[in-house]
Amino acid sequence: GLEMTGQPPDGRERPRNERPLRRWLPPVALLLISSAVTLAAVELIARLIMERPMTVEVSDHGAEIPSGERSIETIGIPNEGLYVRTSTGLRLKRSSRAVVRNHVVSGTDVTITTNSYGFRYPEVGAKPETETRVLVLGDSVTFGGSVQDGETFPDAAERALAESEPTGCEGTKIRVINAGVGAVDLQNEVAILMDAGLAIEPDVVLVALYLNDAHMSYALQISGAPALFEHSYFLSWVASRVQALRTESTLEPTRNRSVDVELRAFAASNPPSYASWVDDDKGFNRIVAESFDDWGFAWSPVYWQRVEQLLRLMSAVALERNFRLAVAFFPVRYQVQADMVRDEPQRHFDELMRRLDLPSLDLLPALRAHYTDTGENLFFDHCHYTVAGNDVVGREVARFLRTVIECPSRP
Repeated sequence: GLEMTGQPPDGRERPRNERPLRRWLPPVALLLISSAVTLAAVELIARLIMERPMTVEVSDHGAEIPSGERSIETIGIPNEGLYVRTSTGLRLKRSSRAVVRNHVVSGTDVTITTNSYGFRYPEVGAKPETETRVLVLGDSVTFGGSVQDGETFPDAAERALAESEPTGCEGTKIRVINAGVGAVDLQNEVAILMDAGLAIEPDVVLVALYLNDAHMSYALQISGAPALFEHSYFLSWVASRVQALRTESTLEPTRNRSVDVELRAFAASNPPSYASWVDDDKGFNRIVAESFDDWGFAWSPVYWQRVEQLLRLMSAVALERNFRLAVAFFPVRYQVQADMVRDEPQRHFDELMRRLDLPSLDLLPALRAHYTDTGENLFFDHCHYTVAGNDVVGREVARFLRTVIECPSRP
């Protein structure tokens, strides 16, 4: 019949490209059904083996950007969650509020609020005579994206300083302003200081130096999947991998080559093994080597050459703008919890601080002592602190700042 042969009523054979569309419907439908079933199966497997994806809701809470402040403009790459990319590096969006569901580090829901300078701190207006300001520059360790507003170590340091004021600061309000931004390096922190930090008129700038600050980190802590994907575990994972590759592609092209050269030099002098990093030096060497593209790079002299250049630049700015520059050095969890002391980066740090004549705080001894005395793990992962960890660090930072802060004398 006509329905079987597809021939027109006049008996002539229909050209191939004029055959009824319904002939293609069954295979297309089968393909779509098969694809849907496959995606459903992949999603089911993802939900069985993966954690619930992180989602981020960012809104503008309406604070005004200070007059005279130059605006921050994005270049090339769109905004990512709470972050914005600029010509001089990453910033946090100004006057914003982010609600992070199931944070990738802590697994908790976190609220993060920024002021009109793009700092994770309440608004600061004109500086009164009765106020001393400490600006803390740092990466995600300082930013504290895995804990709530008020739970970062700069917050803890401010509370501790209020409980016990530095000598000569009675009646002076001391603000410890968190200017940390996740995934930045020391060069980016210099840009943050020049772009917005100087505008708050700091009396002290504290650089919270971590072992990977000679180069940018690959991952952003507060950048969830697109809204279209956020309900799918599998698609959220795909989006995060694409984002990581995109971030990596923006890093300096010579980074991997220099890291590879230094890694070979480290391995030649520090043979690794698969022994435990807790009680065996060679096992610890393996952990350092495996992390050389991140915090392990601090075992390289190239790291310290880079850090010295940037701290000298900051020192020149401090002299010109009349604030005091200080540095706190943050260890990695493995250093804190190993049975033996592996403080090669800290020895480089102490030597550099003496050479630059900068007040400094090495946090490794205090954190090792706390772990030895209590056995408490203060870390979510290898570097980000729990609420208790931020409190311990904040109190140590406050003790240090009492020796650095010089409150102005008043009549």
